[in-house]
Order: sequence, then C-alpha cells, then structure tokens
Amino acid sequence: MRIEAVIGANYGDEGKGLFTEYLCRNRPKPLVVLSNGGCQRGHTVNNPETGIRHVFHHFGSGTLLKTVPSVYAKTFLLNPIAYVAEKNELSKLGIPVKAFRAPGCILQLPCDMFVNQMLEKARGQERHGSCGWGIWETQVRNQWKGRLTFEDFLGMDYQARRQCLLESAEWGFCHRLDDVKSQVDYDIMEELMSDEFCDHFIRDFDDMAKHVKLLETDRLLEVDWGKYELDIKTLVVENGQGLLLDKTYAPKDENGEQSVHATPSKTGLEGVIEAIGETDGFGITANYVTRTYFTRHGAGPFPEHTPGMSFRDETNMPNDYQGSMRFGEMTEEYAVSLLMRVMIDSASHAKFLKERNVVLTHCNEMKPNPGVLNEARFSSDSEFSTEITDYGRK
Repeated sequence: MRIEAVIGANYGDEGKGLFTEYLCRNRPKPLVVLSNGGCQRGHTVNNPETGIRHVFHHFGSGTLLKTVPSVYAKTFLLNPIAYVAEKNELSKLGIPVKAFRAPGCILQLPCDMFVNQMLEKARGQERHGSCGWGIWETQVRNQWKGRLTFEDFLGMDYQARRQCLLESAEWGFCHRLDDVKSQVDYDIMEELMSDEFCDHFIRDFDDMAKHVKLLETDRLLEVDWGKYELDIKTLVVENGQGLLLDKTYAPKDENGEQSVHATPSKTGLEGVIEAIGETDGFGITANYVTRTYFTRHGAGPFPEHTPGMSFRDETNMPNDYQGSMRFGEMTEEYAVSLLMRVMIDSASHAKFLKERNVVLTHCNEMKPNPGVLNEARFSSDSEFSTEITDYGRK
C-alpha cells in the first residue's frame, strides 16, 4: 500500500486540494483519507475536462474524478448538515460520491457552530480567526461533557437524540456563552432548540449514516478494502490547515501566546500517523505544500505579511469571522523557516518516512524567485534532502 500525505507547510490555503487531485490522477487506485479538523476546510479543485470548480469541505479532493472514494479517519469531525448539503451539491453536478467512516469519528452538533459564531462576534477586535464551523467548540464540548461519537448518536432512539441536542445546546449557552449573553442572537438560539430544527438535524444525520459506510476498525491500514468492493493501492491522506496553525509551530503574538490563534488538531506528520494508525512496515511520502507566496486568512501573527501584496482568491473571500486574506512574499529568510519546519516535522517521525517533498502551487500567479528555495535549503541544513517540485496551476 502506497501512502501519500498532503500537508500544508504554512497557515493553510496552500493548494492542498489542488495537489491531492493531482496525486489521485497520477497514483494507482487511490482513496482519499480526510485526516484532521472537519468541514471548515475549503479545498478547491478545477476539473479541466468538465470545467467544474468545486470547494471541498466534507469530501476528498479527488471526488471530481468520480472513482475516488473518501474515508473519514477517527480524527475527523463529522458534520451531517455540511455533509448532506455538499452531497446534494455534487449530485446536481452529476458527481457520484462514495464515503466511509471510521468507528471513532466524533459528531459535530449544531450548537458547536452557534457557540463558535457567537463567541467570535463577541470578541470583536480580539477574534481568534475562526471560520465559524465550530471545530474548537466541538473539542471543548467533548472534553467537558464527554466524548460523543457518530456511532453513539446512531445508537440512540429519537427521544434520546432530541434530548442530547437540547442538553448540549443548553450546556453551551450556560457554560460557553455566559460572559457574552448580552450579545447572543436569541432568535437563532430559539431556532436551534426548536423541534423543527432538531428534526432537520436528525434527518441529515440519518441520511449520512445511510450513505457513509462504517469500517470495521479505526486502523485504516488493517482494513480489507475488498470487503467493500474496492481495490485500493494508494492512500492519499489529505490534511486540513497547515503547520503554522499547529501549536507546535504557530508563531507567538506580542504577549508570547499562540494558543488562541492555533488549532487543536495536529496538522503535520504526527496527525497523519494518528489518523491512519501505526505504519510499521510502511513508508509515508510526506508532501509539504506551499504557494509561491504566503497567505493567512484569519486573525493571528503573520510575520511574513507584505503590505500591499494581493491576489484574488475566490475561495477565501472576506467574511465575518476571518476577515480578509493577507499575503506575504517568499523571501529567502522565510523560505529558510519553511524548510526548517518541514525538516523538523518530518524528522520527528523519521521511522515512518519514506520520502519528503516540498510542492509549489499557484506558480501561474507568482513565479518563484529563482534559487530562493534552493538557497534556503542549503542555508537551513547542508544535508537537507527535500526535493522541491514546481507543481502547478491554481
């Protein structure tokens, strides 16, 4: 089994969807594993054969090829509302979907998104930069109220499900929104706890449970894919976000803090290994993806920022939670930092590593400064063996 990991080298938005689709076109019998975070990801693919452009949230970025299934690793958060909406959108485009779930997947609830959005609005200029999908709030609820998996909810009867939704919403309101209740939108809160909305969520949940097949184990390398009528030769592990959003690598703010602007998920090679299980006997090809420049969409320190630099990005348009996207030049200094964190991340799990690559995307927008990354490679480590691949078009 070949394992290709697609990892963001920076703050996310590097072109991971673009490169995932490239791998699915050029590797034998692929399957895409969604490995961390949840539907907050926005991975864009343009299919040159059909002219279809799609931003993937709850499906792997090889889906437009029609034969590539998606697998939700135990570390991926399942959101039935987002899943059904995207499934229906793809259906209208004539794209069939096939998806599987690991038994350990955590379930996202509507209250997680509501609490996230209300808190971000209340923070004003101190916003964390969340995209409003409730990824962090899902983790907080599971920490304090107990782990709720997709399978746990599936095993409940109708009344128990409604009670779970109402109790979780009440808990979020009382414990997470207590300090900002004056700024809470009570109309939305009332709708969230209505019978109609609870029934809508339960219908979407049942739809997802019906169409997303349950695997027998969380350890994806032990799955007998033949039992699911699949012949799989390549696992393409499509990470969300990027290394500089992981607490291990995230830059600190002026107070020396980084946690509020970092993600709770593991965005590097450690997250890949956790998602698929131990890989003894298997080598991972780790592909660290970067544009030919830097981007950050959301609050938080951005030392690479270049004032006045701008590109149009239809996926990352300004929004209420993340604001506008910022851009930065790929100088030699920052290229050195990029290659250093790639080296550190890959070396920290070297026994699982077969090969590591740095992949450049969006080369049609800004050509890489000749020699910058190669010069940075030798500045960072004279024995740094990463291959640098000039891939792409947006």
